[in-house]
Amino acid sequence: MTDKDYKTRVKLKAEIAHLRLQIKNLENKVTDMNVVIETLQQALDRAKVTLEDNLCTRDDKDYVFNHSAKWATGWRLKDYDFNI
Repeated sequence: MTDKDYKTRVKLKAEIAHLRLQIKNLENKVTDMNVVIETLQQALDRAKVTLEDNLCTRDDKDYVFNHSAKWATGWRLKDYDFNI
């Protein structure tokens, strides 16, 4: 193996490692987004059940907008930097 081949191989390995890291980061972001979506769907289901009762109290609001739902409604796509 020549010196040029070795340098090329080292450079390619570094690029592959960088791409794997980017892929892992994007996979983590997708997982986070899926959690947000699931949390909002649960809040929507709780709201639907609560509204069917036609008697909405302060406790009902707290039930629908629990801690997780408040977190999910505050989440924004811009919270992530998608520049690759």
